[in-house]
Amino acid sequence: MTPEGLKRTEDLSPDEVIPYWSRRKFARFIIGVAVIAFGLSAYQLLFPKRGATFSKSEPGSIPAQSTAGLPLENASDIQPVERILHDLDAQWSKAAAAKNLEQTIAYYSDDAVVLPPNGPSATTKEAIRKLWQDLLASPGFALSWKPTRVEASKSGDMAHVSGTYEFSINDASGKPFNDRGKYLEVWKKQADGNWKCAADMWNSDLAASAPATAEKK
Repeated sequence: MTPEGLKRTEDLSPDEVIPYWSRRKFARFIIGVAVIAFGLSAYQLLFPKRGATFSKSEPGSIPAQSTAGLPLENASDIQPVERILHDLDAQWSKAAAAKNLEQTIAYYSDDAVVLPPNGPSATTKEAIRKLWQDLLASPGFALSWKPTRVEASKSGDMAHVSGTYEFSINDASGKPFNDRGKYLEVWKKQADGNWKCAADMWNSDLAASAPATAEKK
């Protein structure tokens, strides 16, 4: 016997049986879909795609360093060598403009050579330090340069950087002298993965002063 008011399935008419079982199947279907959706969401949260854990930096977003050079173990996956050297050279210019001697000479490799215009080459660390020390201490000193071209070797361990510079200094009479010109640097990747400048030279765009003409008799 069944409780009063309840019907057994056998007692239901065909019109009543179909909706009754349809509702049960539909409810099970909804529950199944919900379980699958929850499982997929949980999987995505627990096991995200590998590519989502890494983000590429925008150009020019390399963090400033307290010392020259940038390790390439990770940086090579973020930006090409050309972009890295472009940013390093720009940082170097800022160090020189701030008259920071230690940071300025830190961008050179141990075997670097500097070829200034109208003067002897500096081929030792001591000579390079003396060159920059005298330059930064000059009255009216102001210097900035901007890299305009960077080209790396196919091997990825050497590159050259060229660009333009602007330079100001007081002459012997105390008057400001303004100069502008171009420069060329050779950079090498060091054994520790850092990049350092191995050769540095620059020259003026201004015409050389003509020698004084002999006084006519």
